[in-house]
Amino acid sequence: MAGTCYYCRPTDNLMPSATLSLTAGSAAAAFPLTNAQDQKANTVFKSTGTGATIRSTFGAPVTIQALSLHYHKLAGATVLVTNAAGFSNGFTIPANSPDGHCIDPWEDYRGLSLVTSNVWDIAITGAATVVAIGEIVWWQTVREFELDRGAVTEEDHPAVVHAGDYHPVIAVYRRGTRVRGFRCHITPQTSADDLLTLHRGATGPLLPFPLVPDSTVNDALYGRLASTRHAFLEAFPRGSGAREADLNFIESIRGIAL
Repeated sequence: MAGTCYYCRPTDNLMPSATLSLTAGSAAAAFPLTNAQDQKANTVFKSTGTGATIRSTFGAPVTIQALSLHYHKLAGATVLVTNAAGFSNGFTIPANSPDGHCIDPWEDYRGLSLVTSNVWDIAITGAATVVAIGEIVWWQTVREFELDRGAVTEEDHPAVVHAGDYHPVIAVYRRGTRVRGFRCHITPQTSADDLLTLHRGATGPLLPFPLVPDSTVNDALYGRLASTRHAFLEAFPRGSGAREADLNFIESIRGIAL
């Protein structure tokens, strides 16, 4: 795992402030487009066909540094992102992981031109059945944490296990869910201070945000801080400039396959 992870604060997520519309395709009645911006990954937008173009309109031009798509049913689909300023960037949604759950892609637009506009389109084609997305995040700012002393990535597949006296496992009933988490130790003080700012802005576990645990892997988790409390280690004497803290993050959705 690389020594850097990426994230944006809840206030960096511009999607809730956008007015959404479909310029191609239509939404299923029970799964409206606004579900993709409500900061609840378990409420899903679904189209009626295998393609859709989602338009985000802002009251004034905004600069986008990244895009991430979360809790989707789009493996293998093609995505083209454009805006009114002439920006155009395409990518393919990664295949599902071996457990059948989606990989949530993110695209880094830092260093690209024409990334300021009040109208942004996401054109999706080639979905296997329908376009289904739990949450879309327009990143206004890509922020970084420097990791220290390694990190712990957790993944759990809950199941009901029946065991007996003469056999350790008689039957296993999978619940079809996946729970992922990420824990790490953060230095230097600048990163530790950023974590405190994140904790205050997210009000502990209240507000969700995207996190890319490994800067070398295109997989963005959408979740929350795992605790209501934040603690940091400050070197003596106080004010000497040395501070350390721990990041504890868990996905906000239990990964039920769409």
